[in-house]
Amino acid sequence: MLATNIETQVGSRYSLQTVRALKARFPQTRFIWIAGMDNATLFHRWDGWRNLLRIIPFAFFNRPPLMMAVNTNAIRMYRGKKDVQWHLKGKTRNISSTALRHKKIARFF
Repeated sequence: MLATNIETQVGSRYSLQTVRALKARFPQTRFIWIAGMDNATLFHRWDGWRNLLRIIPFAFFNRPPLMMAVNTNAIRMYRGKKDVQWHLKGKTRNISSTALRHKKIARFF
């Protein structure tokens, strides 16, 4: 994994634009979108979300407190699809990506 400012570099505003730019810039790279369940619950509101699912595989990970909240929205129809994986079992931590970026929880790593 690599954290970058690629959105600024390519001038993208939406995830779909970013993924298209990455795939154009790195055509031999196989990208996978890794997200917590909190993103899965809002995913159907993202700009171009259906197109995004067509061009990049997704892995949604269980994350408290939204363990199975995905059952109540549009993304549920993608369960069992080849390029959408659900990781619902296993140990979880309630850690936000914002906190990680700001190193507020560095003691966990």
